[in-house]
Amino acid sequence: MLAFEGKNPDFGQVLLLEPIGRSVYNGLDVVLRSDLKSPVSFVHRLNAQISYSFSRYDAQASDGDFVNSALDFNNPSKFIGPNGLDRTHQFSAGVVMELPAGIRANFITHFYTALPQTLTFFAPGNLEDIFQYDTSGDGQTGVAPVPGSKVGSFGRDIGPGGLNSFLQTYSDKFGNQLTPAGQALVTAGLFTSDQLMALCAVTPSLNPIGNCAASEGLQLPTAPAGQVGNGNFFTFDLRLGWSIKPIRKWERLRFEPQAAFYNLFNRKNYNGPDNLISGVLDGSAGSVAGVGTTASTRRTFETGLGSGVFAIGAPRSMEFGFKSTSKTLPNFNRPASLLRGLFFFLDCAIRSRSEGVKFAQIYAMSAEVFVRKPIPYFGSACTHPDIFPAKESGQRVRPIPPGVTRSGQTDEQAARPTLRAQSDSAGSSEAPARGGRVGTIVGRNSALNESGRRRTTA
Repeated sequence: MLAFEGKNPDFGQVLLLEPIGRSVYNGLDVVLRSDLKSPVSFVHRLNAQISYSFSRYDAQASDGDFVNSALDFNNPSKFIGPNGLDRTHQFSAGVVMELPAGIRANFITHFYTALPQTLTFFAPGNLEDIFQYDTSGDGQTGVAPVPGSKVGSFGRDIGPGGLNSFLQTYSDKFGNQLTPAGQALVTAGLFTSDQLMALCAVTPSLNPIGNCAASEGLQLPTAPAGQVGNGNFFTFDLRLGWSIKPIRKWERLRFEPQAAFYNLFNRKNYNGPDNLISGVLDGSAGSVAGVGTTASTRRTFETGLGSGVFAIGAPRSMEFGFKSTSKTLPNFNRPASLLRGLFFFLDCAIRSRSEGVKFAQIYAMSAEVFVRKPIPYFGSACTHPDIFPAKESGQRVRPIPPGVTRSGQTDEQAARPTLRAQSDSAGSSEAPARGGRVGTIVGRNSALNESGRRRTTA
Protein backbone atom coordinates (compact mmCIF):
# COMPACT_ATOMS: atom_id res chain seq x y z
CA MET A 1 0.00 0.00 0.00
CA LEU A 2 1.28 3.45 -0.89
CA ALA A 3 0.85 6.22 1.62
CA PHE A 4 1.81 8.96 -0.88
CA GLU A 5 0.69 7.83 -4.29
CA GLY A 6 0.17 11.35 -5.57
CA LYS A 7 -2.42 12.61 -8.01
CA ASN A 8 -0.88 10.72 -10.92
CA PRO A 9 1.36 7.74 -10.14
CA ASP A 10 2.80 7.88 -13.69
CA PHE A 11 4.68 11.10 -12.91
CA GLY A 12 7.31 11.96 -10.40
CA GLN A 13 7.70 15.51 -9.10
CA VAL A 14 6.52 18.01 -11.71
CA LEU A 15 6.73 21.77 -11.26
CA LEU A 16 4.27 23.95 -13.16
CA LEU A 17 4.51 27.72 -13.62
CA GLU A 18 1.08 29.33 -13.73
CA PRO A 19 -0.02 33.00 -13.55
CA ILE A 20 -2.20 32.54 -10.48
CA GLY A 21 -0.31 34.66 -7.94
CA ARG A 22 -2.05 37.58 -6.28
CA SER A 23 -0.89 40.82 -4.74
CA VAL A 24 -2.98 43.76 -3.59
CA TYR A 25 -1.92 47.31 -2.78
CA ASN A 26 -4.27 49.70 -1.02
CA GLY A 27 -3.17 53.13 0.07
CA LEU A 28 -4.17 56.63 1.00
CA ASP A 29 -1.80 59.34 -0.28
CA VAL A 30 -1.88 62.93 0.89
CA VAL A 31 0.35 65.63 -0.63
CA LEU A 32 0.64 69.29 0.37
CA ARG A 33 2.56 71.67 -1.88
CA SER A 34 3.36 75.33 -1.32
CA ASP A 35 5.31 77.91 -3.34
CA LEU A 36 5.68 81.23 -1.52
CA LYS A 37 7.47 84.44 -2.37
CA SER A 38 9.09 86.16 0.63
CA PRO A 39 7.11 84.38 3.36
CA VAL A 40 9.49 85.99 5.88
CA SER A 41 12.02 88.79 5.57
CA PHE A 42 15.09 86.57 5.28
CA VAL A 43 13.62 84.10 2.74
CA HIS A 44 13.18 85.38 -0.80
CA ARG A 45 11.39 82.29 -2.06
CA LEU A 46 10.26 79.04 -0.50
CA ASN A 47 9.00 75.86 -2.14
CA ALA A 48 7.82 73.08 0.16
CA GLN A 49 6.20 69.69 -0.32
CA ILE A 50 4.97 67.26 2.32
CA SER A 51 3.58 63.82 1.54
CA TYR A 52 2.13 61.02 3.65
CA SER A 53 1.12 57.51 2.65
CA PHE A 54 -0.94 55.06 4.67
CA SER A 55 -0.92 51.73 2.86
CA ARG A 56 -0.88 47.96 2.94
CA TYR A 57 0.79 45.76 0.35
CA ASP A 58 -0.44 42.17 0.65
CA ALA A 59 0.90 39.31 -1.45
CA GLN A 60 1.31 35.54 -1.45
CA ALA A 61 5.09 35.79 -1.17
CA SER A 62 7.52 38.00 0.70
CA ASP A 63 9.37 38.94 -2.49
CA GLY A 64 7.03 39.89 -5.31
CA ASP A 65 9.75 40.78 -7.85
CA PHE A 66 10.72 37.27 -8.92
CA VAL A 67 9.10 33.94 -9.69
CA ASN A 68 8.03 32.39 -6.39
CA SER A 69 6.96 28.89 -5.49
CA ALA A 70 3.55 28.55 -3.90
CA LEU A 71 3.73 28.28 -0.13
CA ASP A 72 1.14 25.51 -0.33
CA PHE A 73 1.11 23.42 -3.52
CA ASN A 74 -2.33 22.05 -2.70
CA ASN A 75 -3.80 25.52 -2.21
CA PRO A 76 -1.58 28.27 -3.71
CA SER A 77 -3.83 31.09 -2.49
CA LYS A 78 -3.99 29.84 1.10
CA PHE A 79 -1.37 32.20 2.54
CA ILE A 80 -1.43 35.92 1.88
CA GLY A 81 -0.19 38.83 3.99
CA PRO A 82 2.09 41.88 4.14
CA ASN A 83 4.76 41.71 1.46
CA GLY A 84 8.44 42.14 2.30
CA LEU A 85 8.31 45.73 1.00
CA ASP A 86 5.17 46.75 2.86
CA ARG A 87 5.49 49.89 4.97
CA THR A 88 2.33 50.99 6.76
CA HIS A 89 3.32 54.64 7.20
CA GLN A 90 5.58 56.70 4.95
CA PHE A 91 6.24 60.38 5.53
CA SER A 92 8.43 62.62 3.38
CA ALA A 93 9.07 66.36 3.31
CA GLY A 94 11.22 68.60 1.17
CA VAL A 95 11.96 72.33 1.24
CA VAL A 96 13.89 74.55 -1.18
CA MET A 97 14.75 78.08 -0.02
CA GLU A 98 16.40 81.08 -1.67
CA LEU A 99 18.05 83.26 0.96
CA PRO A 100 19.76 86.66 0.77
CA ALA A 101 23.18 87.05 -0.88
CA GLY A 102 22.45 84.22 -3.33
CA ILE A 103 22.46 81.50 -0.67
CA ARG A 104 20.31 78.47 -1.41
CA ALA A 105 19.32 75.82 1.11
CA ASN A 106 17.23 72.72 0.62
CA PHE A 107 16.55 69.61 2.65
CA ILE A 108 14.61 66.40 2.32
CA THR A 109 13.62 63.99 5.07
CA HIS A 110 11.98 60.56 5.13
CA PHE A 111 10.40 58.46 7.84
CA TYR A 112 9.16 54.92 7.11
CA THR A 113 7.81 52.29 9.47
CA ALA A 114 9.51 48.90 9.68
CA LEU A 115 9.28 46.07 7.16
CA PRO A 116 7.56 42.79 8.07
CA GLN A 117 8.92 39.24 8.20
CA THR A 118 7.42 35.76 7.83
CA LEU A 119 7.90 33.20 10.62
CA THR A 120 8.88 29.70 9.48
CA PHE A 121 10.28 26.47 10.95
CA PHE A 122 13.87 25.38 10.58
CA ALA A 123 14.07 22.32 8.34
CA PRO A 124 17.45 20.51 8.38
CA GLY A 125 16.85 19.04 4.93
CA ASN A 126 16.45 15.40 5.90
CA LEU A 127 14.04 12.92 4.27
CA GLU A 128 11.99 12.66 7.45
CA ASP A 129 11.38 16.43 7.58
CA ILE A 130 7.89 16.04 6.12
CA PHE A 131 6.87 14.24 9.33
CA GLN A 132 8.05 17.18 11.47
CA TYR A 133 7.86 20.47 9.55
CA ASP A 134 5.44 19.94 6.65
CA THR A 135 2.37 21.37 8.36
CA SER A 136 0.58 21.98 5.03
CA GLY A 137 0.94 18.44 3.68
CA ASP A 138 2.22 19.52 0.25
CA GLY A 139 5.68 17.99 0.60
CA GLN A 140 7.52 21.25 1.31
CA THR A 141 9.34 21.97 4.57
CA GLY A 142 10.47 25.26 6.08
CA VAL A 143 8.44 27.24 3.53
CA ALA A 144 4.91 27.73 4.84
CA PRO A 145 4.31 30.17 7.72
CA VAL A 146 4.13 28.76 11.22
CA PRO A 147 0.54 27.64 11.97
CA GLY A 148 -1.40 30.54 13.48
CA SER A 149 0.51 33.13 11.42
CA LYS A 150 0.58 34.26 7.80
CA VAL A 151 2.91 35.95 5.36
CA GLY A 152 4.55 38.97 7.02
CA SER A 153 3.03 38.43 10.47
CA PHE A 154 6.12 39.39 12.45
CA GLY A 155 6.09 43.15 12.78
CA ARG A 156 2.37 43.34 12.03
CA ASP A 157 0.07 40.90 13.84
CA ILE A 158 2.94 39.68 16.02
CA GLY A 159 5.17 42.29 17.63
CA PRO A 160 8.55 41.73 19.29
CA GLY A 161 6.98 41.98 22.73
CA GLY A 162 4.25 39.46 21.88
CA LEU A 163 6.49 36.87 20.23
CA ASN A 164 6.75 34.58 23.28
CA SER A 165 2.99 34.74 23.77
CA PHE A 166 2.46 33.68 20.16
CA LEU A 167 4.94 30.80 20.48
CA GLN A 168 3.20 29.58 23.60
CA THR A 169 -0.20 29.69 21.89
CA TYR A 170 1.18 27.78 18.91
CA SER A 171 2.86 25.21 21.15
CA ASP A 172 -0.32 24.52 23.08
CA LYS A 173 -2.47 24.19 19.96
CA PHE A 174 -0.21 22.80 17.23
CA GLY A 175 2.94 21.52 18.99
CA ASN A 176 3.79 17.80 19.33
CA GLN A 177 1.19 16.91 16.67
CA LEU A 178 1.38 14.62 13.68
CA THR A 179 1.84 16.32 10.33
CA PRO A 180 -0.43 15.46 7.35
CA ALA A 181 2.31 13.09 6.15
CA GLY A 182 2.28 11.30 9.54
CA GLN A 183 -1.51 11.13 9.46
CA ALA A 184 -1.27 9.47 6.03
CA LEU A 185 0.95 6.75 7.49
CA VAL A 186 -1.54 6.13 10.29
CA THR A 187 -4.46 6.06 7.85
CA ALA A 188 -2.61 3.58 5.67
CA GLY A 189 -2.05 1.35 8.72
CA LEU A 190 1.71 1.50 8.43
CA PHE A 191 2.33 3.16 11.81
CA THR A 192 0.39 4.07 14.88
CA SER A 193 0.36 7.53 16.43
CA ASP A 194 2.35 6.35 19.43
CA GLN A 195 5.01 4.82 17.22
CA LEU A 196 5.44 8.05 15.27
CA MET A 197 5.61 10.11 18.44
CA ALA A 198 8.23 7.77 19.84
CA LEU A 199 10.22 8.40 16.65
CA CYS A 200 9.78 12.19 17.19
CA ALA A 201 7.73 12.42 13.99
CA VAL A 202 5.86 15.41 15.46
CA THR A 203 5.76 19.16 15.00
CA PRO A 204 8.12 21.51 16.93
CA SER A 205 7.11 22.75 20.35
CA LEU A 206 8.35 24.77 23.31
CA ASN A 207 8.08 21.53 25.31
CA PRO A 208 8.93 18.57 23.04
CA ILE A 209 7.74 15.14 24.22
CA GLY A 210 10.17 12.49 25.43
CA ASN A 211 13.69 13.00 24.27
CA CYS A 212 12.60 14.88 21.13
CA ALA A 213 14.22 18.08 22.40
CA ALA A 214 17.53 16.62 21.23
CA SER A 215 16.16 16.29 17.70
CA GLU A 216 17.34 19.15 15.50
CA GLY A 217 14.73 21.86 15.10
CA LEU A 218 11.99 20.42 17.32
CA GLN A 219 12.84 22.62 20.31
CA LEU A 220 11.47 26.08 19.66
CA PRO A 221 13.48 29.00 21.05
CA THR A 222 12.04 31.77 23.17
CA ALA A 223 12.56 35.46 22.53
CA PRO A 224 15.30 37.05 24.67
CA ALA A 225 14.65 40.02 26.92
CA GLY A 226 14.75 43.16 24.84
CA GLN A 227 13.79 41.41 21.61
CA VAL A 228 13.46 43.93 18.78
CA GLY A 229 11.86 43.79 15.38
CA ASN A 230 12.98 45.25 12.11
CA GLY A 231 13.86 48.92 12.56
CA ASN A 232 12.08 52.02 11.37
CA PHE A 233 13.81 54.20 8.81
CA PHE A 234 14.69 57.90 9.17
CA THR A 235 17.07 60.20 7.35
CA PHE A 236 17.57 63.94 6.93
CA ASP A 237 19.61 65.30 4.03
CA LEU A 238 20.71 68.94 3.66
CA ARG A 239 22.29 70.80 0.75
CA LEU A 240 23.71 74.34 0.87
CA GLY A 241 24.76 76.43 -2.11
CA TRP A 242 25.94 79.95 -2.86
CA SER A 243 25.02 81.36 -6.26
CA ILE A 244 27.68 83.80 -7.46
CA LYS A 245 27.59 86.15 -10.47
CA PRO A 246 31.29 86.71 -11.28
CA ILE A 247 30.58 89.36 -13.94
CA ARG A 248 27.66 91.65 -13.32
CA LYS A 249 26.98 92.22 -17.03
CA TRP A 250 26.57 88.51 -17.64
CA GLU A 251 23.35 87.90 -15.75
CA ARG A 252 23.04 84.36 -17.07
CA LEU A 253 26.45 83.14 -15.92
CA ARG A 254 26.50 81.84 -12.37
CA PHE A 255 28.87 79.77 -10.26
CA GLU A 256 27.53 77.83 -7.30
CA PRO A 257 29.79 76.01 -4.81
CA GLN A 258 27.76 73.41 -2.93
CA ALA A 259 28.00 71.30 0.21
CA ALA A 260 25.67 68.36 0.88
CA PHE A 261 25.20 66.39 4.10
CA TYR A 262 23.45 63.04 3.91
CA ASN A 263 21.90 61.68 7.11
CA LEU A 264 22.85 64.94 8.79
CA PHE A 265 21.98 63.76 12.32
CA ASN A 266 23.85 60.45 11.80
CA ARG A 267 20.82 58.43 12.86
CA LYS A 268 21.48 54.68 12.80
CA ASN A 269 19.12 52.75 10.56
CA TYR A 270 18.66 49.00 10.83
CA ASN A 271 17.17 46.26 8.70
CA GLY A 272 17.05 47.49 5.15
CA PRO A 273 15.08 45.43 2.61
CA ASP A 274 18.12 43.22 1.99
CA ASN A 275 19.10 42.82 5.65
CA LEU A 276 16.01 41.83 7.63
CA ILE A 277 15.93 39.75 10.78
CA SER A 278 15.58 36.12 9.73
CA GLY A 279 12.14 34.65 10.33
CA VAL A 280 13.44 31.09 10.83
CA LEU A 281 12.73 29.87 14.38
CA ASP A 282 16.04 28.12 15.05
CA GLY A 283 17.58 30.37 17.72
CA SER A 284 20.60 31.17 15.55
CA ALA A 285 22.33 34.53 15.46
CA GLY A 286 20.33 37.10 13.56
CA SER A 287 17.05 35.17 13.62
CA VAL A 288 13.81 35.91 15.41
CA ALA A 289 14.11 34.78 19.06
CA GLY A 290 17.81 34.29 18.47
CA VAL A 291 21.12 35.85 19.41
CA GLY A 292 21.86 39.37 18.19
CA THR A 293 18.28 40.62 17.93
CA THR A 294 18.22 42.94 20.94
CA ALA A 295 18.75 46.69 20.91
CA SER A 296 22.31 46.29 22.17
CA THR A 297 23.39 43.41 19.92
CA ARG A 298 21.93 44.17 16.48
CA ARG A 299 24.97 45.94 15.07
CA THR A 300 25.16 43.47 12.18
CA PHE A 301 21.81 44.77 10.90
CA GLU A 302 22.94 48.40 10.73
CA THR A 303 22.76 49.97 7.28
CA GLY A 304 26.29 50.43 6.00
CA LEU A 305 27.94 52.37 3.21
CA GLY A 306 26.75 51.79 -0.30
CA SER A 307 26.06 53.61 -3.54
CA GLY A 308 22.92 55.07 -5.05
CA VAL A 309 19.71 53.70 -3.59
CA PHE A 310 21.76 51.21 -1.56
CA ALA A 311 23.25 54.07 0.45
CA ILE A 312 19.97 55.51 1.68
CA GLY A 313 20.04 55.65 5.47
CA ALA A 314 23.79 55.03 5.65
CA PRO A 315 25.93 56.79 8.27
CA ARG A 316 26.47 60.51 7.78
CA SER A 317 28.45 61.44 4.71
CA MET A 318 29.42 64.76 3.11
CA GLU A 319 29.71 65.81 -0.50
CA PHE A 320 31.26 68.96 -1.95
CA GLY A 321 30.69 70.15 -5.48
CA PHE A 322 30.80 73.08 -7.87
CA LYS A 323 28.06 73.96 -10.34
CA SER A 324 28.10 76.47 -13.19
CA THR A 325 25.05 77.55 -15.18
CA SER A 326 24.72 79.73 -18.25
CA LYS A 327 22.39 80.29 -21.18
CA THR A 328 23.34 80.47 -24.81
CA LEU A 329 23.13 83.98 -26.24
CA PRO A 330 21.00 84.87 -28.03
CA ASN A 331 18.34 82.67 -26.51
CA PHE A 332 16.09 81.79 -29.45
CA ASN A 333 12.87 79.94 -28.91
CA ARG A 334 13.65 77.20 -31.43
CA PRO A 335 16.77 75.84 -33.18
CA ALA A 336 15.22 76.83 -36.50
CA SER A 337 15.06 80.45 -35.31
CA LEU A 338 18.74 80.31 -34.46
CA LEU A 339 19.65 79.21 -37.98
CA ARG A 340 17.42 81.84 -39.53
CA GLY A 341 19.01 84.46 -37.31
CA LEU A 342 22.53 83.49 -38.36
CA PHE A 343 21.69 83.53 -42.04
CA PHE A 344 19.90 86.87 -41.59
CA PHE A 345 22.94 88.45 -39.96
CA LEU A 346 25.39 87.14 -42.58
CA ASP A 347 23.17 88.27 -45.43
CA CYS A 348 22.74 91.74 -43.92
CA ALA A 349 26.44 92.11 -43.20
CA ILE A 350 27.55 91.09 -46.70
CA ARG A 351 24.96 93.12 -48.56
CA SER A 352 25.39 96.17 -46.32
CA ARG A 353 29.15 95.99 -46.79
CA SER A 354 28.61 96.08 -50.51
CA GLU A 355 26.57 99.28 -50.06
CA GLY A 356 29.43 101.02 -48.31
CA VAL A 357 28.61 100.47 -44.65
CA LYS A 358 31.78 100.42 -42.61
CA PHE A 359 32.95 97.27 -40.86
CA ALA A 360 32.74 98.96 -37.48
CA GLN A 361 29.04 99.53 -38.01
CA ILE A 362 28.52 95.87 -39.00
CA TYR A 363 30.31 94.78 -35.85
CA ALA A 364 28.13 97.11 -33.80
CA MET A 365 25.11 95.33 -35.19
CA SER A 366 26.47 91.95 -34.17
CA ALA A 367 27.15 93.28 -30.68
CA GLU A 368 23.58 94.54 -30.45
CA VAL A 369 22.32 91.12 -31.50
CA PHE A 370 24.28 89.31 -28.83
CA VAL A 371 22.90 91.45 -26.05
CA ARG A 372 19.39 90.54 -27.24
CA LYS A 373 18.36 94.01 -28.48
CA PRO A 374 16.13 93.81 -31.56
CA ILE A 375 17.64 95.24 -34.76
CA PRO A 376 14.63 95.84 -37.03
CA TYR A 377 16.55 97.91 -39.62
CA PHE A 378 20.13 98.06 -40.82
CA GLY A 379 21.02 99.76 -44.07
CA SER A 380 18.94 99.53 -47.20
CA ALA A 381 19.68 95.83 -47.73
CA CYS A 382 17.98 94.42 -44.61
CA THR A 383 14.28 93.95 -44.07
CA HIS A 384 12.52 93.22 -40.79
CA PRO A 385 12.08 89.45 -40.32
CA ASP A 386 10.81 88.34 -36.92
CA ILE A 387 14.12 86.83 -35.88
CA PHE A 388 15.07 88.71 -32.74
CA PRO A 389 12.02 88.99 -30.40
CA ALA A 390 11.77 92.16 -28.35
CA LYS A 391 12.02 90.48 -24.95
CA GLU A 392 12.39 93.80 -23.12
CA SER A 393 8.88 94.92 -23.99
CA GLY A 394 7.28 91.70 -22.81
CA GLN A 395 5.11 91.65 -25.96
CA ARG A 396 4.99 89.22 -28.81
CA VAL A 397 6.29 90.73 -32.06
CA ARG A 398 4.11 90.13 -35.12
CA PRO A 399 5.89 88.78 -38.21
CA ILE A 400 6.57 91.40 -40.90
CA PRO A 401 5.58 90.55 -44.48
CA PRO A 402 8.47 90.25 -46.94
CA GLY A 403 9.51 93.57 -48.45
CA VAL A 404 7.97 95.69 -45.68
CA THR A 405 9.83 97.29 -42.75
CA ARG A 406 8.54 97.42 -39.18
CA SER A 407 7.65 101.07 -39.65
CA GLY A 408 5.31 100.11 -42.50
CA GLN A 409 7.65 101.23 -45.28
CA THR A 410 8.59 99.18 -48.30
CA ASP A 411 12.23 98.39 -48.93
CA GLU A 412 12.31 101.06 -51.64
CA GLN A 413 10.91 103.70 -49.29
CA ALA A 414 13.29 102.72 -46.52
CA ALA A 415 16.27 103.00 -48.85
CA ARG A 416 15.46 106.53 -50.03
CA PRO A 417 17.11 108.42 -47.12
CA THR A 418 20.29 106.48 -47.65
CA LEU A 419 20.31 107.00 -51.41
CA ARG A 420 19.51 110.72 -50.95
CA ALA A 421 22.38 111.07 -48.47
CA GLN A 422 24.76 109.38 -50.86
CA SER A 423 23.70 111.64 -53.76
CA ASP A 424 23.90 114.82 -51.67
CA SER A 425 27.37 113.96 -50.38
CA ALA A 426 28.85 114.72 -53.83
CA GLY A 427 27.74 118.38 -54.16
CA SER A 428 26.27 119.71 -50.97
CA SER A 429 27.81 121.32 -47.89
CA GLU A 430 25.42 119.29 -45.78
CA ALA A 431 26.81 116.03 -47.11
CA PRO A 432 28.78 115.12 -43.97
CA ALA A 433 25.74 115.53 -41.80
CA ARG A 434 23.47 113.65 -44.11
CA GLY A 435 26.10 111.08 -44.91
CA GLY A 436 26.19 110.27 -41.23
CA ARG A 437 22.82 108.63 -41.60
CA VAL A 438 24.29 105.79 -43.61
CA GLY A 439 24.09 102.65 -41.46
CA THR A 440 21.54 104.26 -39.14
CA ILE A 441 20.04 101.75 -36.68
CA VAL A 442 16.34 102.05 -36.11
CA GLY A 443 15.52 100.43 -32.75
CA ARG A 444 12.21 99.90 -31.05
CA ASN A 445 11.63 102.25 -28.14
CA SER A 446 9.99 99.93 -25.59
CA ALA A 447 9.98 102.65 -22.95
CA LEU A 448 7.58 104.87 -24.94
CA ASN A 449 4.07 104.06 -26.04
CA GLU A 450 4.75 104.88 -29.65
CA SER A 451 3.51 103.16 -32.73
CA GLY A 452 6.49 104.40 -34.75
CA ARG A 453 10.25 104.15 -34.30
CA ARG A 454 12.97 106.43 -33.00
CA ARG A 455 15.97 106.96 -35.23
CA THR A 456 19.40 107.39 -33.71
CA THR A 457 22.16 108.88 -35.74
CA ALA A 458 25.34 106.83 -36.10
